Amino acid sequence: MLLLIYILLILIGLFIRVGKWYRFAVVVSLFVLVSTNIYRADYNIHLNLYNSSIEGIYYFSVGANYGWVLLCRLGHFINLTFDGFAIICIVISMVLIILTITRYTKTTGLSNKVLAAFMVFPALIDLIQLRHFVAISIVIFAIRFIVDRKRFGVLYYCIAVFIATTIHSAVVIYLMFVLVLLLSDKVRKVLPVFMTVFAVLIIILTNFTTVITDISSLIIGDLRTTVYILNPITASRFETIIACFALYICNFLLLKYATKNLNRSIIEESDVEPTSVLIKSFAADVRDCNILLFSTLPFIFFTNDFARFPRSMTVLNCIVFASDIYYERNKDKKFRKILIYSTYILLLFVGFIFMYNYDDIVVPLFTYDKFRPIIN
Repeated sequence: MLLLIYILLILIGLFIRVGKWYRFAVVVSLFVLVSTNIYRADYNIHLNLYNSSIEGIYYFSVGANYGWVLLCRLGHFINLTFDGFAIICIVISMVLIILTITRYTKTTGLSNKVLAAFMVFPALIDLIQLRHFVAISIVIFAIRFIVDRKRFGVLYYCIAVFIATTIHSAVVIYLMFVLVLLLSDKVRKVLPVFMTVFAVLIIILTNFTTVITDISSLIIGDLRTTVYILNPITASRFETIIACFALYICNFLLLKYATKNLNRSIIEESDVEPTSVLIKSFAADVRDCNILLFSTLPFIFFTNDFARFPRSMTVLNCIVFASDIYYERNKDKKFRKILIYSTYILLLFVGFIFMYNYDDIVVPLFTYDKFRPIIN
């Protein structure tokens, strides 16, 4: 039943013109999935972390993520059960994401389509990886400080990423996005080549020297990171690298295609209103952020956890793709773009099913148990 409702909401968002109530329905559907079962992956991990935080014990035994511990303690302070705490986290995270979607899409219908695409991928895995979901939602919201090019924007963005890092340390990598503000047009053109060379260099240093290990241990040096670095390389990790490499290339080609189209369409239509100009700038920045993120590909040699970086860009990418479709006036070209971008989202979902194991991840998430109390 839950799965049917979820699929129905996706179809409504993609194919039926509905109002702003759709956003509310999506948020409700997501926290219902979380609040009606205890079978989902990572449930016990987050439950133990929530329960141990009140005693001042940090579940992972590393000196990071104090922000998450403080949030857990706040949940205890207002007498929330873990399920009530998880619901509030999901609602707040979704509000941050929806505010970003609506800011850079021109119509309600367009924002609903992006939200529906988010439900296809990566919403399901985000519901499971709750800490990362909260952290990345802050980064997605903060991207406005880069795109808008306002005074102190870099400072605001860095503060937001720092706050997100106290919740999940992996998002510190998104600090590199401030480099977008420093890129000239000439640098933007050679950036893909530069980041490819950089990624290859990291792979060489990782596999044939101890430079990366020594630097990481010197800078970070905590137990969990050391375990990551010293992990032996497995066959599954090579498969993940190949999959992520294909995703990075696909993202780059599609974003380059969409950005070029948006530049042409907006100029041809003489559509110079502030919203359109903002979307045009947003598309270029998202493209460059994806290129910068490509440099993290070699770190999957340490752990598959680093494969989540390109996944986190999906919402921002879909805003660009949806805008490209919206501004296209030629019906044949519009249909072709719909086909291309729809295929992209479906392939992401299929990849998610195979990489994250459908039986262990998706099925438990839609296994109804019962509503549990949200207040102790």
